[in-house]
Amino acid sequence: NALAPPEIRVPHHSERDSITVVSFLPLRGNLFTSLYTTRVDGAGAEAIPEYNLFRTALNVTTYSFSAVSYTFDWPYLMNLTAGNQTEYLSAPNGTLLMELARSITLGSRSDYEKALYIARYLANNYRHVENANPPEGTDRLTWFLFQSKEGSSYDFASAFVILARLNGLPARLVEGVYIDAIPQTQVVTEKNRHFWAEVYFNDAGWLVFDPLHPDQNVYTPFELNVSPPKMTLNPGSSGTVTITFERVASGTNSSITVDVPVLGDSRHQRIGDIQPDGGALRRTRLLSRHGEGIYKCRNTGLRAPSHSGHSTGRDNRHPGTGGRWPPQGEPGHPWTPCTRRHPGREAQHDLPAC
Repeated sequence: NALAPPEIRVPHHSERDSITVVSFLPLRGNLFTSLYTTRVDGAGAEAIPEYNLFRTALNVTTYSFSAVSYTFDWPYLMNLTAGNQTEYLSAPNGTLLMELARSITLGSRSDYEKALYIARYLANNYRHVENANPPEGTDRLTWFLFQSKEGSSYDFASAFVILARLNGLPARLVEGVYIDAIPQTQVVTEKNRHFWAEVYFNDAGWLVFDPLHPDQNVYTPFELNVSPPKMTLNPGSSGTVTITFERVASGTNSSITVDVPVLGDSRHQRIGDIQPDGGALRRTRLLSRHGEGIYKCRNTGLRAPSHSGHSTGRDNRHPGTGGRWPPQGEPGHPWTPCTRRHPGREAQHDLPAC
């Protein structure tokens, strides 16, 4: 029921979490945990190190786990190199896909920047819709990238995985949920289900990339929310602006000095310091449940394989429903249509291979 945390050789910041999951229905098989969960209690859990998973043969409705998360200063991220995880590099090699993948990362200076370019390209050029359904018989990946240009989090994450692999970045698909890293009860349902990707880097391990959320790997001591963001005042009038510390890193001691311009004067008037509320922790966590289900491949067509919250799923981060998708495919047909079956429920994903 325990795993040693990864050996991160790059200078980094770490935060530890303790999370209790209470399920409305009994859980069995892969449990909802975080990417780097170190211990699970109360579930008869067994660790699966190769997929950063924990699973149980029991029917459980509640369990607790401990996890560690890592963030990095920007210069160290920019110097990361992709790992040689060959099992996470297989991808279709169609001309259109290859040309798109290479054009997106043109001018990138590092492997990490390649991943960022791909995430930003998808975020800036495609529209997120909750229920995206390609026409019957259509390859979902091609339909998303070149035709509809709109899709669900699954389409965004799947496309990221394929484009990353075509750029030599070992990537895998993860299903789970985002939760807020705040000390209170949160209700998570199927409506919170989300997909994201993870890329493996030497000396840093698996890092999360989600085109629909800001980069979660950069260390940010805190963020500020200003409301309203803009205010127009007439001479002699007054107004109120609320400044809130959000996503405050553990142990951060910060203050803000607010300067207000004086009409007709290039100088500024200091109106005071603001101290953060010690409980204003606003980071997020990802919970996932790695996809270790049964893949049944056929030889027709191509199969298609979340800084405001942490993701989780039954195999990868904090409370959520999801799983990392291990590499799969028949010899000679690495990208054939696949069906993934979870114990106790069936769901077919005509995704690009993951």
